[in-house]
Amino acid sequence: MKIKKVQEFPKILQKDEIIEISDKLYICYDIGGFLSWYPLYEETNYITHIQTRKSAIWHIEHNLGTNDFEYFCYDEKNNLIFPNVIFNKNSFELHFDIATEGFVSVFISTKKHNITFKSNNVISKYKSLPKIFPEMKDKIIFVKNEPYICINGEYWDKLTKYSNK
Repeated sequence: MKIKKVQEFPKILQKDEIIEISDKLYICYDIGGFLSWYPLYEETNYITHIQTRKSAIWHIEHNLGTNDFEYFCYDEKNNLIFPNVIFNKNSFELHFDIATEGFVSVFISTKKHNITFKSNNVISKYKSLPKIFPEMKDKIIFVKNEPYICINGEYWDKLTKYSNK
């Protein structure tokens, strides 16, 4: 698989596409039945908010006591959109120019990987986790379509750890 180095998130989502923005990797992944960008540079929990009624303001409760998270918002046609945001520690609001329906994926870091990704990280497919060698440090592989990263050349860490709240 090839990593595309881009300046901004592509507006058209393609499942399993991997991009690099500002030395951070993201994969377009099916999260709860919706395609969304998923950060590969840290372990995350996620929450998906589905807005089924058109509204100019979406209120999203997460009750996590932090405003240190990343989110991706999509309209009803699955287009990536960029509303204005008002944060607080347990919720946030998305403000739109017109009433909109769609969904937002919210990613809350549970453990940051202190790794700088580059496009030359080898991306390979395997049937099972391979033995670790020092030169595998920071490499990403796919085992049965699930991404793993070799942390500090010591162990494999699954990059799709999440909980759906």
